[in-house]
Amino acid sequence: MNQTSETTGLRVHRSNRVEVHAELLSTLLAADGPSIDPMKAITIVVGNRGTERWLSHRIAHMHKVCANVAFPFPGTTIQRLITWALGDEQRTRNWSLASVQWAILGELVALEPTERIWAPLTDWLGAEPRPAAHIIDRRILGLASEIARVFDRLTTFRPVWIREWSMGIPHQPPEGVAPWLPELFHRVYRRLGPGHDAERCLQAIANLRQQRHDSPPFPRLYIFGLSSLPPIWLELLGAAARHIPTDLFLLTPSNQFWADVRRGSADLPSPLVMARDQLATELERVLPPDHPPSATRTRPNPALATFGRIARDFQAVLERLPERYRDAPHAEAEVFIDPVPESGLSSGPEASALAWLQSDILHMRHPADHKVRLDDFERRRLRTNDTSIQLHSCYGLTRQLEALRDALLDRFDADPGLRPRDVVVLCPDIQKVAPLVSAVFEPAGSPGAPPRIPARVTDRTVRELNPVADVLLRLLAMVPSRLDAPSVLDFLSLEPVRTRFHLSPDDLPGVLDLVAASGARWGRDADHRVAFAQPADPLCTWRFGLERLAMGVVMDETPDGPLPLGVLPEAHASGVSFRLVGHLLDFLAVLSDLVQRLTEPRTPLEWVAVLHDALDRMVAPTTAAGFRIRQVRTAIDSLGEVVAANEAETAPLHLSASAVAAWLEGPLGAESGALGQQTGAVTFCSLLPERGVPARVVCLLGMDDAEFPRTTRTSGFDPTTSHPHVGDRDPRDEDRYLLLEALMAARDAFLVFWTGRDIRTNEAVAPAVPIGELVDIIEASFLPPHGWDSIRHHITIQHPLQAFSSRNLERGGLAPTTSSTQAATHRLATRRWSFDRRMESSARSLRGTARPSRPFWPSAHSLPPQAPGTITDLTDLERFWRQPVAWLVERGLGLWLRERHTELDHREPIELDPLDRYGLQSALMKAVFDDAEDIPDHVYQRRAARGLLPPGTPGRMAVADAWGPVAVAAELLAPFRTHAPARAVEVEVVPGASIAATIPNVGERCVTELIIGQVDGRKLLKIWLQAVLLTASGAPTRAVVASTGTTRKGPSVHAFRPFGGDSEAARSYLAWMVTTFERGRTRPLAFGTRASWAFATLKTGRKGPRIGELES
Repeated sequence: MNQTSETTGLRVHRSNRVEVHAELLSTLLAADGPSIDPMKAITIVVGNRGTERWLSHRIAHMHKVCANVAFPFPGTTIQRLITWALGDEQRTRNWSLASVQWAILGELVALEPTERIWAPLTDWLGAEPRPAAHIIDRRILGLASEIARVFDRLTTFRPVWIREWSMGIPHQPPEGVAPWLPELFHRVYRRLGPGHDAERCLQAIANLRQQRHDSPPFPRLYIFGLSSLPPIWLELLGAAARHIPTDLFLLTPSNQFWADVRRGSADLPSPLVMARDQLATELERVLPPDHPPSATRTRPNPALATFGRIARDFQAVLERLPERYRDAPHAEAEVFIDPVPESGLSSGPEASALAWLQSDILHMRHPADHKVRLDDFERRRLRTNDTSIQLHSCYGLTRQLEALRDALLDRFDADPGLRPRDVVVLCPDIQKVAPLVSAVFEPAGSPGAPPRIPARVTDRTVRELNPVADVLLRLLAMVPSRLDAPSVLDFLSLEPVRTRFHLSPDDLPGVLDLVAASGARWGRDADHRVAFAQPADPLCTWRFGLERLAMGVVMDETPDGPLPLGVLPEAHASGVSFRLVGHLLDFLAVLSDLVQRLTEPRTPLEWVAVLHDALDRMVAPTTAAGFRIRQVRTAIDSLGEVVAANEAETAPLHLSASAVAAWLEGPLGAESGALGQQTGAVTFCSLLPERGVPARVVCLLGMDDAEFPRTTRTSGFDPTTSHPHVGDRDPRDEDRYLLLEALMAARDAFLVFWTGRDIRTNEAVAPAVPIGELVDIIEASFLPPHGWDSIRHHITIQHPLQAFSSRNLERGGLAPTTSSTQAATHRLATRRWSFDRRMESSARSLRGTARPSRPFWPSAHSLPPQAPGTITDLTDLERFWRQPVAWLVERGLGLWLRERHTELDHREPIELDPLDRYGLQSALMKAVFDDAEDIPDHVYQRRAARGLLPPGTPGRMAVADAWGPVAVAAELLAPFRTHAPARAVEVEVVPGASIAATIPNVGERCVTELIIGQVDGRKLLKIWLQAVLLTASGAPTRAVVASTGTTRKGPSVHAFRPFGGDSEAARSYLAWMVTTFERGRTRPLAFGTRASWAFATLKTGRKGPRIGELES
């Protein structure tokens, strides 16, 4: 492409393809190379790192090398131009955003409530109580931050206002400006002095227009891939172009759209300063949208009219620059590439639906204009094998990712030349998508797993990529918290903290068990509880739990011994490694001390020292963490650097921990800036970084109505949002234009995924409004395949709720259907969707064709018989008969199948659940048989010392409530109890085999038991076996059982005499039990205690087996 060389001026290159711009730029670099000082870097201004990476690769591909090329962002370039135009006057740090925020804080705390102008601010500040006038909390800091951002936007988009407010307060504020806003800025200006960007930028423009400037910062300036710039920046670039040759490479979706805007804006003021809606009115007056097509223009393409406001406004501002630009002399056919050959004719080569959409945008064709010529529109009939545009309606974000994975695998399978690096996935909220990508795209290498697709997630924040930043922000967040046990252990599980206290990932379950057993639930100590309006009771605090653990290491609990420090030693602490207990105690001591220190408000410089100390004490200084720690320390130091210069003449302000956390969330919550594009993997990123960068397959993920366009919370005092001007930023308009750019960047396919069904109610959910508008445009632009009545229905794939749905695994399961028998066959009608073969067994079970289940225990299999023991303990026999199969699996096979799950409560018990109440009544029952004195108080003291009861009166009430039925049952049992010591019994049931036990509560031919709840077989099994063993020993024994009953049926007492006191029958019965026990040790025994009790209930025809009348 031939180029003409001009010494200065702004030259604009337009194209609908970024690749063409890259080729034009490479040609210019080759032509201008000999005239540029090789020691000076070539400057190419880009809008994001994604464009930088892609463009540097393209330049290297064309020139074999890309070296000594700088890719600054627009803001950096503007500052360098201003500094040069003002005679190397550097930008003062006083007017950084952080400095302005701190100056606003100083003014807010000094406001006079009596002055009416400040009434909106003082009313808001007084809506909630404040600790002190000079203490800054998170709420006040948030207001100052928002006002500082408004001032920053006004500096960029209303520079004339800001310059006027610097010199004095206007008598009448501009429309949409709160009266206090100019006054507050004037006060901030008096604090910080001259040198704000609006003042400097306007002066720089004036200097560049009036004077000649030598030694420019750039020999030549290239601006690449920007869709918009603030008007004042564009005006500065136009003025600088008088001295620096400047090339602007402008991505233009349509070669007619910008020409229409040029004609429509010819009579508008220069520079263009007007309300945004006024510009739309002016353009519609000159170019009515419903004007019939003519030889020179057509009706606007609906995609441009719907999504192209950003491009329209930027073009209008560019047209009205005082320094006129000139168009680069390219042949239109060379720079505007029509993806559809001969698209203006009624016949020609076939093209995909995506290519037709892009062609219509290029030529600004309206779908209605084509329907006038049916022969032309017939060329647009959608082919059944056209997959260039696909819409995927899913259940939730995880299913969207699974559908995306299978859609990409299908494309990789159909096109061997398509590689993962040719795919880009754009997400409105990358932070929600990032944790799921590796799980879906890199599955474990199990049999049947789908092929792995390499994927890379970019645009993560510093906090997400730097665990040390997460440690610091979580630590600050814990200062005003209750320090509940789940949060504290979550904090300990962070890798830098865990490493600092010498804990491995395998140690964490043991730590969880220790904390759960210690009874610690929340609160540092009794004083900490008072801060949350709770009684000053140390029960269930961390001090309480730590004392229990520490004592448990060095001493055992004595049943009736004293309570040192009012707590009981935790026996669990002596059963684990002392090292684990020590590290836990060390961590909790450091955490408690730091939280206590961080509670006190401090000056910023004091906070810097305290936070550095907190990092030293809470983060392991490993080599791997070195860079991460330095990154966080830099953020901490920025707090002190900003306020040091702003507090020289004022009293220092004190920040609360919440305010410091909010301040640090700025640098630590910002994007990390790490590059991840062009790595050979599928790129997942937010919509911004890949804007305009071409890719063979462009996917939009998470395009839900609540997510896109972005819903930004704006303040009511920001004039740029309440009364927008041409060129003002609008995130919703920017997102709409991003959608248009993504559509134009796709070369082969454009895929859209959204949540189309509610995961709970199954109700249909519409996609984001711009996606719905795009679908309407697609519907109007094409004819459906023969026999189909809707384009939307043909290109939309409705995914099932579960990945293991049979529809995913059957051929044609996801193919859209139509009622017409003559309809063309959909491409998916013969294809199977899912590539995950692991789902087949689940799908078969849903279809009722599951594989025959294998028996739990093969009938021919038995464990080798164990050497018969001479003595069987009665406790083992009882445990076996309670659950024979569980006993075999756990004791015979060594497998523990019971779920072991320790769940920490976030607070002390307020009321007892049924399991806790059963434990309390069991403790009361044990105290009855131990003949303890003052049983309720004794049990309360011991249970409370373990943290098992609500503190104070509720705990005593819980004990009294549980003691009621136990006391009645104990009273019923009292006439039959004796205080004889436990009796040792051994009975030979078969030659060489005996059963032995030590049986408590044995009186004169009587054994007693107290049961919690109602009587059933499992609860009776123990005393039944004891009575049988005593009877077999030659001492016919009656068993007396008292139960506490239920709320409907109170306490009761029962008695029974096994086998009528026949010792031989009892011995024969025990022999059978031992024999069956030996058989049950080799294979499962079909016996269930509860089932047997239920059978006996039905057999006797009563509510329960009658175990005997109480004998007098």
